[in-house]
Amino acid sequence: VVRLCEGQISFRHYVELPIHCGQGYTLIQKVKLIAWKNQKQYLLVIASKPNASHSLDPSVHSHSAICLYDFDQIRNAFVESVLLLAKGNVSL
Repeated sequence: VVRLCEGQISFRHYVELPIHCGQGYTLIQKVKLIAWKNQKQYLLVIASKPNASHSLDPSVHSHSAICLYDFDQIRNAFVESVLLLAKGNVSL
């Protein structure tokens, strides 16, 4: 997941967080932001296994994984990453 800094028109300032959706399901196929009845937002992710290491092609012999993430937790992880970077606790 990548978050661009507001007001930036380039990719010079951004924060990225890895998404872990099951063992080996590293190829994200579809992402949708959904709102639940309790007004909370969730990120719905469908992922598959690649046909080879670092490939962008899905394996035709594997299943898919469906993962659901609380969007508040994603937002908090971004804020934490930015604060750590500002404090110099994260190297680029």
